[in-house]
Parts: sequence; C-alpha cells; structure tokens
Amino acid sequence: MSSSGEIDELRSQLTELLRKNPMGLTNGQLERHFGANKLLAIAQVLNILLDSKRVHLYNSTENPNELMYKLVAEEQAQKFEGIGPDQMLVYQICERSGSKGVWIRDIKAQTNIPQHTLTKTLKLLESRQIIKAVRSVTSKSRKLYMLFDTVPAKEITGGPWYTDQEFDHAFVDELQKSIVNFVKTAAKKHGEPFLSASDILNKLVSSNIIALNTISLDELILVMHTLVYDGKLEEVRNASLGDHLAGSGTIIKYKVAKDYDPPNFLTETPCGICPVIAQCREGGIISPTTCVYMNDWLAINYDFSEKNGLTW
Repeated sequence: MSSSGEIDELRSQLTELLRKNPMGLTNGQLERHFGANKLLAIAQVLNILLDSKRVHLYNSTENPNELMYKLVAEEQAQKFEGIGPDQMLVYQICERSGSKGVWIRDIKAQTNIPQHTLTKTLKLLESRQIIKAVRSVTSKSRKLYMLFDTVPAKEITGGPWYTDQEFDHAFVDELQKSIVNFVKTAAKKHGEPFLSASDILNKLVSSNIIALNTISLDELILVMHTLVYDGKLEEVRNASLGDHLAGSGTIIKYKVAKDYDPPNFLTETPCGICPVIAQCREGGIISPTTCVYMNDWLAINYDFSEKNGLTW
C-alpha cells in the first residue's frame, strides 16, 4: 500500500498528464509513462479519481476491448456527485452522439435499462444540466439527447433558416430583397457591374443586415440559386470577372435579370375568349378554318410583323 504522500503526488501527476491528453489515455500508455513498478499505486489513484467523478472510464474507439481514462473538469465533476452506473452509461452514449444527438429508443436499445428507470435517469441528468433534449426540425415529435454544452448540428436545428423550429419566411424574404437591392445598386456604379456571392455576404454583414457568421457562403449561394430560379437574378460566368469559383472552376457573379412579361395566351387569342369554343371542331359549323375572328387575328399579327421587320 502506498503512503498518502505518494498517492497525493501521483494524483497530481496523473491529473496533469490527463489534462494534457484530453482524448484520454489507456492503461498501456499510463504504464509506459509511470513504469510498471507504479501500476498498483496508479490503480489506487484512478479509483479515487473515478469515485470523485474527476475521471471517466471509456472503451477506446480504436479498440473497444481497451479502457481509456479521461479527465473531468472539477466544476463538471460536481454535477456527477451521486451519479450511478446507469446514469454514467446514458451520459457516455449522449457524449458519443455528438452534435447529432441520440433518440431515447436508441439509448434504451444500447443500455437495456427499463423504460421507467431510463425516464428517471434522463430527467436527473437534465436537471443537473449534464445533458439536454432538443427537437429536430424534420421530426418535431422526437426528442434527441446530447451533452448540455453541445451545439446541435444544422441538420437538427435547420440552420439560420429556422427560428423555434419554424421556417423563418420573414428572414429569408428580407435577405432576398437585400441581395437583389445590392446587385441593382452595384449595376448602377461604374466598374462594379456584377457581384459575387462573397461580395454580397460582405455587404450583408457590413450593412448590419446579418451578424458575422450568421450564414456561411455556401448557405448564401443556396439563396442566390433561388433568386436565379425565380428570375430575379442571372448568373454571369466568365474567368475574368472576379474571385468566386463555381464547382467546375468557372467564375460566377450575379446581375439583375431582365424583366420578362410572359404573354397571356388564354386572352390574347380569339380562342381564349370564344363563348362557343366547346362547339368548335374541324369540319363543323364552327371551325378554326372558317372562323372569321381567327382570320382577322392572324391578319393583324401578320401586318404587325411586316411593319416591324419580323419573319414568321
């Protein structure tokens, strides 16, 4: 049995070593560092640290049969006082799930803890702010559990486009209007006829429309695509235009799309407003070939085309 002074010294050394290795250390690594002659004393120290929750025990990701020891911050260790094996097992599963979280059904399958006990365990860990429950925008009825300080992945929160798990139409509409306005303003300035997505992102931040890091460049490009599909912007691809590259290596910038007023074919042809179109058929009393209204309309369009140098 080691003396209390030796235990205290080893505890200090081991704590510092684990602090410098936040990913954890295996028994083999501890043996190589302290030497085989100190393994018994190290085991005593580890038991003390495990009991006080200053160290957590894990299975190595590289070798599941190998144990690893990770240091827990002192303030965090206080939250684990009185935590039993079931609670620690649930905690470790939540920790491994990272920012994507883990569903309660998956926790139950991995732990085999009875439902009633698992529910109490989750409530205890939540009350101590060790874990938290979040809901996914893709499945609002499903709770996902993760460590309390973990930021949920964008697949869970929906990213900047969602507020309180609801799609933020007002934010997206305002963003689109600002983007189109920036491109219109740039088109009026000499020497700046087009803007890249990075140009627009910088303008959005400098104008305090969005905060820095609110949306990424890739997320902004998705908005630009919707504006292109809606006919409000056009892509300009030319290697001499600037600094934003498309996936193929082509430079992409944006300009305001030309206004296009599509013709209303329903009302601009005689057939669109004809009250007896249901009786119109080839060879009938009412027929396209004998329709005076159609002949007059074709003649008007023919004269218009000739005067304006258009060809049929």
